[in-house]
Amino acid sequence: MNCKNCNDRLRLDFMFCPGCGAKVVKKRLTFKGLFADIAERVFNLENSFYRTLRDMTLRPEKVILKYVEGTRRRYMAPMNYLGLALALSGIAILAMRKFALDKLDLNFFDAGIKPETGDKLMNAVMEYNSIIFIMYIPVMAFAGWLTFNKRGHNIPEYTVTSIYVLSHISLLSFLPNLIITIGIPQFYMTYSFVFLGIMILYAIFVMVRTHQYKGIAILGRGLLFTIFFLVGYVGVSVLLDIVLILTGILDWKDFVPQMQDAQAVVSSAMNWASYSLW
Repeated sequence: MNCKNCNDRLRLDFMFCPGCGAKVVKKRLTFKGLFADIAERVFNLENSFYRTLRDMTLRPEKVILKYVEGTRRRYMAPMNYLGLALALSGIAILAMRKFALDKLDLNFFDAGIKPETGDKLMNAVMEYNSIIFIMYIPVMAFAGWLTFNKRGHNIPEYTVTSIYVLSHISLLSFLPNLIITIGIPQFYMTYSFVFLGIMILYAIFVMVRTHQYKGIAILGRGLLFTIFFLVGYVGVSVLLDIVLILTGILDWKDFVPQMQDAQAVVSSAMNWASYSLW
């Protein structure tokens, strides 16, 4: 008998292949066996996803430094973690389309935004959600590189940190996002802004743990990180506006608020920025 994974010779009493470590499967696949395999892979405490989720919550420096320093089998790779986050984000978008789209308060700041403009923006965000998500990765990477970098990490290494941070916070937000979307969608915009603050605080937590900052330095660098990130965050929103105008999805007149004052314009910009959350 040969291993189905590496083709090494196996004894009939072997439960695992001594060559590649794969479990020896002797029976045909059944629904019971399929669900047992899924449960074992997902809920096993030694599962790399479980370890990554746990340690990114409690001790994120272990996950990030292990990967940066070359130990890359204990935890999920950053791109795999990102792929899982984007997949769940897609499910959240489907739920929003089905249960909440017509109930969202798109004029969150009372900025006089036109209903048809809000609908266009929301549809654009849902259509290009994955691209928008990925655009925030370099924003966070540069903000972190400029403010928290005692270890001298380069931009690619900070990109890994940002992928882990954004993916993790997106995974943690999935269930509350789904509950609010289905149960109380009128509060979704408020939730989005609250979660933006939580995301920034979590990113600071990760970088403080990774680079071992202490005391007053955390406050100063945390404030600078927040400023740099929010500038980049709004910059991404402005860039998206320009792209949507150039592609004909929006017209520049869509951004003229019904209230003709400076506060209304700023409020409209912040309203648009909030649409691109998760």
